[in-house]
Amino acid sequence: MAAPADSPDDRFCRAIDLARFKKALAAATGHAAPGLERWALAVSGGADSMALLRLAAAAVEGARDRLLVLTVDHGLRAAAAAEARQVAAWCAGLGVPHEVLTVRENPPAAGLQAWARRQRYERLLQRCRDENIAHLLLGHQRQDQAETVFHRLRRDSGPAGLAGMAAPTIFRGVRLCRPLLDESRAATEATCRAFDQPWLEDPSNQDKRFQRVRDRRFLAGGDWPTTDHLVRVGRAMATARREIDRWGQRFLADHGVWHAGGWLTLARGPWAGLPATLRLSLVSQAIQAVGGGTYPPARDGLSRVADLMVDGEGALTLGGCRIICQGAGVVICREWQLMAPWADPPAGQWHRWDNRFEVWVPPGLGRLACAPLGEDGWRALDAVADRSFIAALSQAPWPARLAFPVLRHLDDGGLVHQVKRVRERAGFDPHTAALVFMPNGPLFDAQRHGCQLVGTDAGEQYR
Repeated sequence: MAAPADSPDDRFCRAIDLARFKKALAAATGHAAPGLERWALAVSGGADSMALLRLAAAAVEGARDRLLVLTVDHGLRAAAAAEARQVAAWCAGLGVPHEVLTVRENPPAAGLQAWARRQRYERLLQRCRDENIAHLLLGHQRQDQAETVFHRLRRDSGPAGLAGMAAPTIFRGVRLCRPLLDESRAATEATCRAFDQPWLEDPSNQDKRFQRVRDRRFLAGGDWPTTDHLVRVGRAMATARREIDRWGQRFLADHGVWHAGGWLTLARGPWAGLPATLRLSLVSQAIQAVGGGTYPPARDGLSRVADLMVDGEGALTLGGCRIICQGAGVVICREWQLMAPWADPPAGQWHRWDNRFEVWVPPGLGRLACAPLGEDGWRALDAVADRSFIAALSQAPWPARLAFPVLRHLDDGGLVHQVKRVRERAGFDPHTAALVFMPNGPLFDAQRHGCQLVGTDAGEQYR
């Protein structure tokens, strides 16, 4: 007789098998085998993250050199600092490097968990950039996925939202990897026990002031929807999302060009042949990537843009982007007025700017600012740039030229020469300033889909 839905069957109660973990790790990281490069792990000290740590330390050859464990102290509880020290002690016992990332900002009166999550990811991702680490491993598991789907179901999310968390996803230039997403909380606890590994309990996980805690208690009550139902919904929607994402990637590979200056061009004829649903999904992801948006643009605006791209002439703005439809092509570029300049990025480390670019400033260049070229910059370009750069940039549409990312000297506003617009953070000259176009979302994944940088500095394109 089959076990009832959501019952604790053998697999979900047993410790996680190392071979199964290696397979999940390879899928989440995009590698055929673990241990090919450095990975960061987010470890709070709870059972899920401690199971992740022990499994990764056992699975990754040369873990002492290839793993970096990061614990974020949000400063919200008196015991947080001591808990971080305990995680550090456990890591020391394994010989794995560990760092504590401390949040100094004052928490808000409302929206505490959302604030903590934002602060946590900002610090984790910045540390990955500092260390040139491309993969961040997270300990989310099956119940976390069910809670995410349930939360989005209550908010009337569409298929993309109901797909829940993806095992691998690119966010702010770092690949977030969740190799435990098919495992249960009981399995992570059993794994810790198998390793004779203690773990910490976070009292905020029992605080009913937080919606996620109330959702967790509701789902634990056994009524519909159960964790199993929600996980199945998430898997079905994730399958649909992956197919749509793959289709979009193939479409752009055949009919689109990513430009290193941060814009996208599309061939118009093939676009008109797409089903309306796919057009909406593709234009939503493209606008979110080029505009650096945290959330997709409004659906009404998407419909107008998608229709204009079929056979209309003219331009629209949406999601921080300018969408220009003319002749046989479509250009999606950033609205340059919305690109807030960023003064004085610290030298010697990577930074995220406009939620699209990774920026490296070497020591010794003085005080700089990241900024769009803008109208004044274009008019003054003859005096500060060579002719090949100007000729290449002149081929871009006018709005894209104005949004072209540059580094300026704060003292005189002059452009920094020898800024490399490279394909990825690895393998660049640390003595030269660098700008890497690395937008969020599944449409752009240079590492996985083999995008190549070609052309001159200003006219470089990702094909």
